[in-house]
Amino acid sequence: MSAATQLSINDATPTAHLFDPVSVTPSLSLWRNTTDAATSATEEQVGASLIRANANRVVNKVKLTVAFPMEQTVDSAVITRSTARANIEFLLPDDMSQTERDDFGAIVRNFLAHADIKGYYEDLVPVW
Repeated sequence: MSAATQLSINDATPTAHLFDPVSVTPSLSLWRNTTDAATSATEEQVGASLIRANANRVVNKVKLTVAFPMEQTVDSAVITRSTARANIEFLLPDDMSQTERDDFGAIVRNFLAHADIKGYYEDLVPVW
């Protein structure tokens, strides 16, 4: 297992958003973007958790989360008007090989990057 470090994740511009680890445990790790904490009412947050397979459950459960607050200024105060969220859960059979996990990961990444699929979450336009 690697030690938690700062994550740099680009937005669409691309501008890097820097996420610092704030809570790190084997079962749940959270990172927050505190870069604009002095002027921002909220913080972007990403998280990752792992629950390993055991005698009662034959799958490893991985959950990734993203919280993206949107702000506005009201009476000179910055407030959160709403928050976009993503929850992605992976159920990985315990007998899955490293090669199979690599292939699966590539398919998931490429699925999310596919123009038809991005249309759903970027443009709110489904395929028909």
